[in-house]
Amino acid sequence: MLARPPERILEILYLHGGIHLRLGYRVGSKAGGGRTMSDAASGRRILIAEDQRGIRGLVRQLLSAEGDLDVVGEATTGREVLDLTESAEPDVVILDLGLPDIDGEVVLDRLKSSHPHVPVVILSGQASAIIEQNLRRRGAAAVIEKGVPGWENGLLAAVRRD
Repeated sequence: MLARPPERILEILYLHGGIHLRLGYRVGSKAGGGRTMSDAASGRRILIAEDQRGIRGLVRQLLSAEGDLDVVGEATTGREVLDLTESAEPDVVILDLGLPDIDGEVVLDRLKSSHPHVPVVILSGQASAIIEQNLRRRGAAAVIEKGVPGWENGLLAAVRRD
């Protein structure tokens, strides 16, 4: 029996608007090596829609470190989200509300109209209970607030939900 290699901790630090986001999670290694092409092909396909490069990169690294999640596209505008949802056929869309060209709530409405089966996980800088209720009524599968303790675990759980 092969011994499992030790797990490593990947830590990413990002300073955003005075908030220090600290992401620490375990990256498990497989006995036969790292992630394989079949792992990526069988994983959940994720589209990230975030206009801030640092946050987008942080989310991409978080998802890419998981063996069952595959980032199939990244969008920085609402128009790109709508186009990439058509072409990349994601299983889940992670959507920032503050995209520069089309309001995130409008993008959510359009996604739920054109792709009602695709869960949309909102990743927002501010997520009050009233905002969250409104987004859920509009069809958001989950609302995750950036930078709060445990946000990364909440995001991972949300993109894995059926």
